[in-house]
Amino acid sequence: AKNIVKNMEPPFSFEQSKLKLGAGGSGAVFLGRSSQDHNHLVAIKRRFIKMNSHTCSESQCPEDESEHAVMRRCCAHPNTMAVLAAVSYKDATHFAMDLMRSDLSHEIKKGARFTTPQVAFIIHELLQAVVHLHNTCGLIHRDIKPSNILLDPTAANAGGVRVVLGDFGVAHYDTDVSRPAINFRGTRMFH
Repeated sequence: AKNIVKNMEPPFSFEQSKLKLGAGGSGAVFLGRSSQDHNHLVAIKRRFIKMNSHTCSESQCPEDESEHAVMRRCCAHPNTMAVLAAVSYKDATHFAMDLMRSDLSHEIKKGARFTTPQVAFIIHELLQAVVHLHNTCGLIHRDIKPSNILLDPTAANAGGVRVVLGDFGVAHYDTDVSRPAINFRGTRMFH
């Protein structure tokens, strides 16, 4: 990872590069690496803090910290993105996560052709994540779309690709997940 940005304060033991991997409405994702092992590459999501202060705690900025809290509480599943470390620093909260090599949106845009077994495998893995979030965590993702279905084709599993559901920025806890969600959240094009 070239062009490394200044290492953030401990306990965040990752360095963020200037190479942007993607961006969305609430932040951007950059290539990063471990401060201890420079060969351990990660993705670092920089989620902008919507407050005027330079730093905030979870109690001061619960809206910003909610994604981190969701990921800490619910993402202990092979098909959901987990946080390796997180820190609020200056104008943003930074999350270090596993580096996934692609996403479904990118693969579709570049013209990738999936076989029926590959499609079935991706859907199965995605549904495993959704069932875990709903049944174990009482969580509604509210923004499932191709760019939030992350793929790593270097995985050594039956499907030949690791499938992970990411971006919990608009996720919502609801103890009764059988009730229909009536508030709009997420990306309107996929609603």
